[in-house]
Amino acid sequence: MAEPLADQVLRKIGEARELYHRLILIVGPAGSGKTSILKNVSASTSAPLVNVNLELSHRLLDLTERQRALQLPRLLGEIVGEATGELPAATLGAQAGERDQSARGRLTASSAVT
Repeated sequence: MAEPLADQVLRKIGEARELYHRLILIVGPAGSGKTSILKNVSASTSAPLVNVNLELSHRLLDLTERQRALQLPRLLGEIVGEATGELPAATLGAQAGERDQSARGRLTASSAVT
């Protein structure tokens, strides 16, 4: 008997924990059950289930093509950070830089920081 797909995904997650790159792609045609499998895995592991495509679409919608290319890594990091409750190091560094910039702005001309 074939191993259920959700069990295969859980096994692959266990294998990926030992690797440097921990990306697991679930590929299949529309309607093949990819989302259902991920929902089952999420429920059995208490891991967050994030629709990255939907989240990125919302955040990239108002940006120009150039801005999208520049902002994509940061936005993806934010999405993952929000899902896991952790902020990626790049986001933490950017926030620290904004605080420093904000403090300098107050000292000089109280310029707005975006």
